[in-house]
Amino acid sequence: GWAETVVAQVWSELLGADGIGRHDSFFALGGDSLLATRMIALLRRRGAGGAGVARLFSHPRLAEFAEAVNRTVAREDVLTEGDPAHRHDPFPPTDVQRAFWIGRDDRLPLGGVGTYHYSEFDGADVDLDRLRRAWRRLVRRHEMLRAVFDDQGRQRILPEVPEPAIEVTEVEQESEADAALAALRQESSHRRLDLTRWPLFDVRAVRYPHRGQTRTRLAIGLDYIVLDGASIIALYGELDALYHDPEAPLPPIDVSFRDYVLEVVPDADAVQRARAYWLKRLDTLPPAPALPLAGD
Repeated sequence: GWAETVVAQVWSELLGADGIGRHDSFFALGGDSLLATRMIALLRRRGAGGAGVARLFSHPRLAEFAEAVNRTVAREDVLTEGDPAHRHDPFPPTDVQRAFWIGRDDRLPLGGVGTYHYSEFDGADVDLDRLRRAWRRLVRRHEMLRAVFDDQGRQRILPEVPEPAIEVTEVEQESEADAALAALRQESSHRRLDLTRWPLFDVRAVRYPHRGQTRTRLAIGLDYIVLDGASIIALYGELDALYHDPEAPLPPIDVSFRDYVLEVVPDADAVQRARAYWLKRLDTLPPAPALPLAGD
């Protein structure tokens, strides 16, 4: 039927899989939650509505998922134009960003924690000047690498920032290398950055001798309040490309995160239905499990 056919076509394009059958599962074919949201948008463009991400998680097999798909007017509601005139105005956080912002507060039980993604890379013959140029291009290219927050949790993209630096520690003696590398990890791996001050990332390096070579240990910390898993993967992919070819072409970015946050609004009827459902269930929900706790 039409619904299964259009779903199969979209899955094939998105997942790079051929010969998709009615009983194939989106997730078994390599799909994930990020691809799921893209898949729903692609279906809408083709006039296929009625099924959302929640349906996919509960019915991941094609035939079962497609049962909820119906014909609608094809929509081009995926953002293609930004709002450059207001690009640097404050805008609200997403629900996840607000949770990360609240969780940094020392007054909360188990609070005072930054959502920090920390990685180390180590290699010989690392060209730090080339790396600096690549990182600077990425900061100019990606607006959320220039984002800060105010004391109310609102975020804004800075139009201009200083050239990002990479702090380098030079170790002369091989016998001192282990201590320097341990200090790098101790200082860099669990940071809680001040969200009101740029940058919301930290890049530093240690150059040290090892068995006749000069090696470089690079430490990169990224705050999850301005990046997520998919964007970190994209960022490192572009950093790798620009390090190997400083003039490497990168795909254009047409809209900003601000555009996305302000334009993507939940369906009001769906929100109301969900609210009514959970309000009705409140009195019958079981209590939380009585687990022993080390803290409140």
